[in-house]
Amino acid sequence: MAAPLSSGIKNWHWRFKTQLPTVEGKDASSGLVVKITGVTAIEGDVTVGQRKSKLLTIYDLDMTLSWSATTEDGTELSGTLRIPEVSHEAIDGISDYVFDFSSPSTTSPSYQLVKKLLPPPLKELFTLFQSQLIEVHGKDLLVVDGPATPASGSGASTPAAAAAVVEEEKAAAPAAAVEKKGGPSINTSTVKVEGRFQISAADLWGLLTDERKIPSWSRSPAQFSATPSAPYSLFSGGVQGTIESVNAPSQLVMSWALKSSPSWPKDHYGVLTITLEQGSDSTTATFTLTGVPKGQERELENNLHAFYVRGLGSDLSAGMSM
Repeated sequence: MAAPLSSGIKNWHWRFKTQLPTVEGKDASSGLVVKITGVTAIEGDVTVGQRKSKLLTIYDLDMTLSWSATTEDGTELSGTLRIPEVSHEAIDGISDYVFDFSSPSTTSPSYQLVKKLLPPPLKELFTLFQSQLIEVHGKDLLVVDGPATPASGSGASTPAAAAAVVEEEKAAAPAAAVEKKGGPSINTSTVKVEGRFQISAADLWGLLTDERKIPSWSRSPAQFSATPSAPYSLFSGGVQGTIESVNAPSQLVMSWALKSSPSWPKDHYGVLTITLEQGSDSTTATFTLTGVPKGQERELENNLHAFYVRGLGSDLSAGMSM
């Protein structure tokens, strides 16, 4: 018999609203770049359950997205994309995604490219959503002796993101971020994600700290000043905090909290340290988040990867390896 459902599943919308605007596709030969610009509508049901010691995800979503594209000569086109069945059955191979594009520019050759470029990264994100459900909500459903075994289909175990490390914290999250914000005392961990970018450390620093440049990779408005004690807001207010210390162009430290996540404790702040290391032909960026609430390590690992590493990487034409 299936175990009771996780109470947090009703708040699943924020994941897509935050992560979908990081999706983009590029065509090297034509120079066309297409990006998801927003979530117009999204509805459906999401469930995580357990049967015979296996965790199962069951969901069927209908979403409509907005997109925009720019060609190498500066021509712009835009439109909508409806995906009527974002379902666990697509992951299991029972069904396939349907991508229903629309645009006033349907006769443009660039429109046909848009229809080819967006589905692959969207499918990748949808697969990540399923594994996030298991990691974040599955722990609430373990009712057998010993660990539950993920199902081979809709309960697939979460693949660890490349170059990501989850570490146990030997001490509480730094007081500079938690205590001064009035956050509660909780058990925490540390999460690290790394990305290597074909760009100088100085230029990467500019992308990370210049309020005018941040929207190019975050795909959302930002309020940011690389000044100690200055408050900041990223990803349309989804991430907020205060700048703790600045050492340009090698290290930036800031208090960090998810403001749109129901699973992030209210008034709790971690500390995100961004370290840039200049190499001979690239820069390695390390994103270290301390103060991660226990049980949320995989969720925050995925968020850091989507928010920062993939966002920055997709914005750099030279490419990125992790």
